[in-house]
Amino acid sequence: MPAGRRGVDRCPPSRGGHLPERTGRQTPAMARIASILIDEPRFDERFRQILDGTGLEPQEFEGLDYYSYLPFFVIAGATITPQLHIHGDHSHFQGAHVDVPDEELEMFYDALPQVLAMITGD
Repeated sequence: MPAGRRGVDRCPPSRGGHLPERTGRQTPAMARIASILIDEPRFDERFRQILDGTGLEPQEFEGLDYYSYLPFFVIAGATITPQLHIHGDHSHFQGAHVDVPDEELEMFYDALPQVLAMITGD
């Protein structure tokens, strides 16, 4: 194996340098359960009740409520989309959106308290 390529699988380039289109798959409808933006957090009521019930400190990271817990939201089934404000050759991070596929929303809400209990030791 050539040097520098050990253990790396590479996909052959497709025509035009673009990834091939997916066929036969629809993107699932997503429920936005939170927009964790600097000093402007917005939470779905059920999501906020679960978070508030944990006793976790919400504002521990620069005005972004519950921001440091994003990895735990992912473990429970959420998708995180960062929000950036881009101008010219630089960008500013503004926060993140938390989305869950509609068909997995109940599963997420069932799993989230269990995942957060690992943090709090409950």
